[in-house]
Amino acid sequence: MVKKHLKRIAAPKTWKVKRKTGTWITRPRPGAHPLNQCITLDYVIREQLKHANTYKEAKKCIKAGNVLVDAKPRRDHKFSVGIMDVITIKDQDEHYRVVLNDHNQLVLQKIPEKQATLKLCKIVGKTIIKKKKIQLNLHDSKNVITTDDKIKVGDSIVLDLKTGKIKEHFVFEKGNSLYLTGGKHPGVIGFLEGEKKQVGLQPDVLLVKAKEDVFETAKQFAFIVGKGAPALVIRGKDENDKD
Repeated sequence: MVKKHLKRIAAPKTWKVKRKTGTWITRPRPGAHPLNQCITLDYVIREQLKHANTYKEAKKCIKAGNVLVDAKPRRDHKFSVGIMDVITIKDQDEHYRVVLNDHNQLVLQKIPEKQATLKLCKIVGKTIIKKKKIQLNLHDSKNVITTDDKIKVGDSIVLDLKTGKIKEHFVFEKGNSLYLTGGKHPGVIGFLEGEKKQVGLQPDVLLVKAKEDVFETAKQFAFIVGKGAPALVIRGKDENDKD
């Protein structure tokens, strides 16, 4: 049985929330992202953007269709959003991308309007279907149909949220920029320097260069985001990282 409530003090560590200002916080409905990798629209409107002071105000704003997620109106205040999801607040003309900061907390990065219909997605699965077409399974539970057999698991794409078509494809290879979604360096953007194959059940290890440092991280945490510089705005000054 799915729990309906969540205490603030028990909220995932990835939530940038004040844990002693109240007892309860809105629990996300089951969706595309695990509990520790998502936040609710109520949390976004009240806790991060401060566009509402109360639960009732936030719920009213969301039910009015004022909040878009990945270019679609979402009217459920418990709807969950996670890494790389794109949020638009229509009446404020604001656009954000959900990212991790270097404290491993989910925050919002402001993005230009022209990027509000573009989303970086990681390929986590690949299946051959009818008529030799290929179904790509994305990190956010979306599926995309393509005929491009060069796209592999671990690669990333830029998805046009309006048309559902692939705009760009980034190969998992040395020299490309990547974004780390876990491990000891969450939220860091660096460049792939190499890969170490591990023996047995141990996960493969990557060599990553970020600024002047070179370090190792598990392959599972790597999200390719561009050739050279990131293709879209991912990390600048965190819009809600002032506290």
